Amino acid sequence: MNNNRTKLKSQLFYTELFLYCVPTILQTTLLVETSYWNELFVYLRYIAFYFGIVLIADEHIAFKDGKWFHPYLTDIRRSLWCFLILAVAGISALVCGDRSFLACVIFIMASGSIDLDDIVKAVLTMLSVTVMLTGGLCAYGVIEDLMFKRQDIPIRHALGFNYPSTMMSDLFFIVVLYCWVMKMELSLLDMLLIEVLNLILFKLTDSRFGFLMIAVMTAGVYIFGLVRKKEIFAGRVWGFLVDGFGILMTLVMAGMCAISRTGLGQLLDRLLTKRIQYMTAGFRNYGVHLFGKNIQWVGFGGSDNTDSLLESYNFVDNSYARILMNYGILIFILVLVILIVMSRAVRIQYQDGRIILVLCVLMYCFVEPRLTDIYVNPFLFAAAPFIRGTFLEKRNGKR
Repeated sequence: MNNNRTKLKSQLFYTELFLYCVPTILQTTLLVETSYWNELFVYLRYIAFYFGIVLIADEHIAFKDGKWFHPYLTDIRRSLWCFLILAVAGISALVCGDRSFLACVIFIMASGSIDLDDIVKAVLTMLSVTVMLTGGLCAYGVIEDLMFKRQDIPIRHALGFNYPSTMMSDLFFIVVLYCWVMKMELSLLDMLLIEVLNLILFKLTDSRFGFLMIAVMTAGVYIFGLVRKKEIFAGRVWGFLVDGFGILMTLVMAGMCAISRTGLGQLLDRLLTKRIQYMTAGFRNYGVHLFGKNIQWVGFGGSDNTDSLLESYNFVDNSYARILMNYGILIFILVLVILIVMSRAVRIQYQDGRIILVLCVLMYCFVEPRLTDIYVNPFLFAAAPFIRGTFLEKRNGKR
């Protein structure tokens, strides 16, 4: 009976993950221009939320046998911990109008004891198939291929998505997840195929940073597989830097904002295509609040008229700055703690160099707002013991 129950919960978890991940990815495509598809994606995501809440309730609530079933909490301390995190995430979601982090928390709490490797494989499959499907539909004209202009010359293909860099960003995460599944051992053919695909998408989308990250990371993983070192980042100093890499990125963000008006800051801003300028403008216009702020982000999505959109453009690509502005101080601190726990868990559990992939993701999210998007970044599930409160049970000696 227990085995059947565990199997059923696992199937329900992957169902909710599918109902959340696939519609969320498709919502970054031009299918959302059709209201029918957009409404369907929204409903499927709501169903995923419902399944997640059911799994959380099943873990925390049990019933006493008798004529009437009396519910009771299986572990009051852990239940209060989970409720506190859900409450903070829920309040922030209500204030800022963005439920992405709340979804992240719900799905991680609902994950139970499912292995991170299995979750990564599932997300890799869903992301890869959905991206290939989008590209195929775009090639056949089912989904429009927006052409973005630079100096009146159309050079950037959106490839069915609402902005060109989205395809390159998804490719980055596909490569990261594939390297994870391959345990940092790419063959020469793997590396060459990835680099060729990377070059083709760069020529189509003109997404420079994503192209460079994929190119360097793929070559690095291939070389690492040749000169593998088991005890990478085993030293105390290295361990401290790796575990605190999210904090380091936050300090870099603050430093860039501080020097934004200097010559060095302007040089960095040109290299990062005005990301520092928009980031500092966001902090200046919206400030930082305890539970965040409802900000109407306006990017280039869904339109190729960049000249007119520049007048109303209001977007921050830096994940760390965006989380701080959008969700507020409490959620930002919680995210930093989750990143520390996640990095430490991966570094200790996987001593085959896969922590490098996590660091690449944290670095990449400095220029793309994908840090808490579990439909491309499932590594956050490594922090499940902290978010689900199971570390409290371990401290009490129950496990």
